Amino acid sequence: TNGTLDEWFGTGGIASIDIDGANESCLDIHLATTGKILMVGSTVGTEKRNVAVVRLKTNGTLDWLFGIGSKIVVPIQLNSDYGHAVTQQTDEK
Repeated sequence: TNGTLDEWFGTGGIASIDIDGANESCLDIHLATTGKILMVGSTVGTEKRNVAVVRLKTNGTLDWLFGIGSKIVVPIQLNSDYGHAVTQQTDEK
């Protein structure tokens, strides 16, 4: 609440996620009612930019019950896909 990093979150207050590429970005974050964190953006793996969605637990670690390895990568178009917004339904799906 005072702007300082929460040391128990991630590593030293920071969660750094590697999805599948060298160039990844997070464009939106949603805090679920359970405290879990949904993040959406993009990743460049094999020369194509794809939509990427990741879910973290309340402590900043990957939620292995989500997607494959806590991540979902979705190729929608040929080369330039971005996820710009994320939310969650009331049934947490």
